[in-house]
Amino acid sequence: MLLLAPSAHGAEPGDVIRDAFVEAERLVGGGDHARATALLEPLAARYPDDYALAIEIAWIDFRAGRFVAAEDWYRRAGAISPDSVDARLGLAWTLARLGRCDEARPLFAPLAGATPRNRSAAEGMAACPPPRPVRAAAAASLIGHLYQNSPARHYAFSFAPSLRLTLFDQWVIAATYRLSDFLTPGDESHGSAQHDVHLEAGVGNLRRGLSLYYSLLDDQTGFFGISQHAGVVGRLSPWGDATVEIDASFYRDATAVRGELGWRLPLGYGLSVRPAAAMQVVRADAYGTGALGAGFLTLAWEGARGGLFSSGKYGEEFRPAYLSRAIVYDLPERIEWGASAGGHVQLGRVTLGAVWEFDRLRSADGDANPNRNASYLGVTVGSAL
Repeated sequence: MLLLAPSAHGAEPGDVIRDAFVEAERLVGGGDHARATALLEPLAARYPDDYALAIEIAWIDFRAGRFVAAEDWYRRAGAISPDSVDARLGLAWTLARLGRCDEARPLFAPLAGATPRNRSAAEGMAACPPPRPVRAAAAASLIGHLYQNSPARHYAFSFAPSLRLTLFDQWVIAATYRLSDFLTPGDESHGSAQHDVHLEAGVGNLRRGLSLYYSLLDDQTGFFGISQHAGVVGRLSPWGDATVEIDASFYRDATAVRGELGWRLPLGYGLSVRPAAAMQVVRADAYGTGALGAGFLTLAWEGARGGLFSSGKYGEEFRPAYLSRAIVYDLPERIEWGASAGGHVQLGRVTLGAVWEFDRLRSADGDANPNRNASYLGVTVGSAL
């Protein structure tokens, strides 16, 4: 990317602003972008029509990676000087960095062949190509389950292929099928199958999104039979991703409604932390009606070619449905607490992933003896088509 720094350092009143520019550049050279903008912003408030101040602050914010602030200052510079190529080009690159290529492309296009900065604009057009009508990605997961002290299940294997279609970079349609084979204590030569179908339809961009989910489970182990699950997830991304998820589960012996609020907060250098809290309201034939609460904390790192995460949860949940992850824990027991960790690596068009999870269980009626555990280890292979 070739993005030119502003060349005009207007001078009203000359000495004060000129000295401030020199000091700001010294601070930026030392990596102190925050103090540099703090030095210039009071002057910009005093002289709101000074283009050079606005474009300089925008450029400093851009170099610091503060793209939301940079957008505001580039727009202000463009309002002061509508013919400014620096302001339009800077705004376009800022929008591209924010993932808003649909807004950046119309700014890059007229500059790509009409100005001396056409190289930067051309690079911008390459960074923000027109959306493909359809993008497809397929994945397949193999998961091993191990249940300790469970009278109903000993271990199991699951296989889950999935297909995801993205239409015009904003509409999503996805489907996952999972076949699980459960082996029970004392009869480990004959398994019982469970079939899951998970469907998703959504619309969104990097600033907001809304998705609808539906899952149908056919449990042939004799515990739950056929169950249905429906959910909705809304997302706002002013800084990180704030989400609200509501899932409803309908079993032949129970109904459970679960709500979760979470916020993934970026920490810099690819790190993020996501605290979340969930509440369930359960009505069950055998166990009555009640409210359950749980808390979650996830620490993640995402790089250019892969990522890692670790997560913990505490608080009881009754057959929780995490439909945004295409998972329904239709266990005979409640989940008391759990931990998980995993990662993925990108190898060209192929993504390889692995996840480990542990859950401490207790019988659904509250009896804690004996303690029961569930462990899961899964590997996933996915590819863009």
